[in-house]
Amino acid sequence: MQRSEVFVDSNVWIYAFLESQSDIDKRRIALKFLEDTSRKSSIVVSVQVLNEFHWLLLRKYQVAEADIRSKVFDGIMKLADVVPLQRSTYEKANILRDAYNFSFWDSLIVAAARERGCSHLYSEDMQAGLVIEKSLRISSPFDVSPLRSGK
Repeated sequence: MQRSEVFVDSNVWIYAFLESQSDIDKRRIALKFLEDTSRKSSIVVSVQVLNEFHWLLLRKYQVAEADIRSKVFDGIMKLADVVPLQRSTYEKANILRDAYNFSFWDSLIVAAARERGCSHLYSEDMQAGLVIEKSLRISSPFDVSPLRSGK
């Protein structure tokens, strides 16, 4: 039986790998979520997610380059399959942006998840509960509502 694939947005990875005392509860939730999810599903990210993760840790949180690379190569890339952004991703993103009023960057993430055939997209800052094209449900791992489990 093939494992389902789920897409995990950069904000979840940030909480999981950022050692900040101010977000300790979200870090705990993100780490548990990734551990549980990796047991039952295949996790997918796009190159864009890696870029956002890297940029945010570098610019916003002043994490050293070597530490960021370690978190990407020894963390994210060990847990997730990284998919490229292609012309078709960009084209699909434009259609989704018009249909769902996503930001440009969110539309690329949704398009990458759709192209890969993911059943869920986990993000803190997208509309939890929204179902895209009857096949991709957006959920937040930080939401304690039933939407978190996709029910």
